[in-house]
Amino acid sequence: MQVTIDTQGVVLLDLDGVLIDNRAFEQAVSSHIVENLARSSSAPLHHAQAIWANELATTRGDHGWYDYAFHCMRLGIDPSVVPEAHRRNRRLLRPVRGARETVELLHTFGIEFGIVSDATMGVIEFKLDVLRLRSPATVVSSDFARATKAEPAYWELVAKQAVAYSPVALVDNRASNLDVAKVALPTVDAVYFARQEHVTTLPRSVAPRQVPSGHNSFVVVRNHSELSDWFRSRFSKLVRGVS
Repeated sequence: MQVTIDTQGVVLLDLDGVLIDNRAFEQAVSSHIVENLARSSSAPLHHAQAIWANELATTRGDHGWYDYAFHCMRLGIDPSVVPEAHRRNRRLLRPVRGARETVELLHTFGIEFGIVSDATMGVIEFKLDVLRLRSPATVVSSDFARATKAEPAYWELVAKQAVAYSPVALVDNRASNLDVAKVALPTVDAVYFARQEHVTTLPRSVAPRQVPSGHNSFVVVRNHSELSDWFRSRFSKLVRGVS
């Protein structure tokens, strides 16, 4: 098959919940931290769990909320516990079903992919290394942006960088993030990946999100099969000479 590309661009993809199923991983990492907190403070496990949950609750909304080393330092735990927990539980990281095929499909169309994530840069690099996906064209992390995807400052930074790589679509599993992103990136197609959200807290899990009303401007997909179908319809016109 010979393919000629007329134009190129970048699709921005959320990492956790769109490319990576990190639910079991995050729960195991949090459990590892809680166990270390219980040992270091000589507290019962349930007490350490309550301390951890309260720490997450009191810092919610700040970009540091996604940095477990930051929380460990606040709680007096050696922050090296975090990379240790990551290494021990790396086997629990799995690609969302069909994610690899989606990335390869984009490559077929001459479209690069970028990562937009609330995770820190070190965690993003760790997860990408474990799953051995293609190298992204760009990565924006919460510690680099000093903001989360719920904040305009995050997407304003993305928009400034966008001049260099021409984003054409954004895929995220939080509709609220897409709302904020569209202000800074009004010409980018917003795709809502309506799948169960990743878990980053103990002990409760997060229920599947419903498609919000009033978001007719969003493309809505529920899995990578639907996302790939949309990419085919969106980008097939870029490809000539397919035999």
